[in-house]
Amino acid sequence: MRIASYIFYGLAALSVLAGISAASFLKDEIGQVFGTGTVFVYGGAAVLSLLVAISAQSLANRKV
Repeated sequence: MRIASYIFYGLAALSVLAGISAASFLKDEIGQVFGTGTVFVYGGAAVLSLLVAISAQSLANRKV
């Protein structure tokens, strides 16, 4: 379970980086930040990954 929590922490970090990258790309291409959809999609992915990682870490600590 510890490995799973580390994987999901990594996925959360990657989704935050992808959100920042998508927002800056769209700002350069369109001239404005395509904020609502980008923030909801990548922000939701980051929050969900963090929740799963915290749950997996909690379960790993209980089994020890």
